[in-house]
Amino acid sequence: MQSLTTRLTSKESRAPRRTHGLVALRRREANRREARRWVSAARVIALAEVAVITCAKTWVALPFLFKSDLGIGDSSKVEGVNKFAAFMASLSDPLLIALAAVAPLALIFGAGALMLGHRRAGAIIAGTVGALALAASATGLVN
Repeated sequence: MQSLTTRLTSKESRAPRRTHGLVALRRREANRREARRWVSAARVIALAEVAVITCAKTWVALPFLFKSDLGIGDSSKVEGVNKFAAFMASLSDPLLIALAAVAPLALIFGAGALMLGHRRAGAIIAGTVGALALAASATGLVN
């Protein structure tokens, strides 16, 4: 039978060796340098993406294509209350069409939430119906 001291020393010899404090410090510094390198590379990539997106939004005339398709006049030439009311009236029809296309989806989502017992389901349904009513009466409000 082994003595208590022999068992303790044999278990200690099986334990993994700890690295010297200086080696661990060098590894931490190397990890920090690598992390700084990754952060600086990510910063360069993010700045490049922002520059590309800014250039694309500045020079691409895609939003102006939809204005003419909807029949919306040039808003910079709106002068006076009557022309402003006419401009807003020309916007109310496309708004009503867009809301009428999205409202059934919102109503189905609200009904599903109501069936699952969500506490905000009534607000979803009421908000959808209210938005449709406001869009339908927007022409009368502007005039």
